[in-house]
Amino acid sequence: MTESTWGILTGMTMMFAFSLYRYRQNLARREKIRGLNEHHMIDRLRARPGL
Repeated sequence: MTESTWGILTGMTMMFAFSLYRYRQNLARREKIRGLNEHHMIDRLRARPGL
């Protein structure tokens, strides 16, 4: 393969790795937000009188 082919292949690999990193960060952020919302609901139910 020529140098230009290796350059294109390297660039595409780096772009794929970066997009996968951003996707995983987004999933982790969603899980954290979901966990916070669930705990908030539990705390609100515990604070209700009569339960």
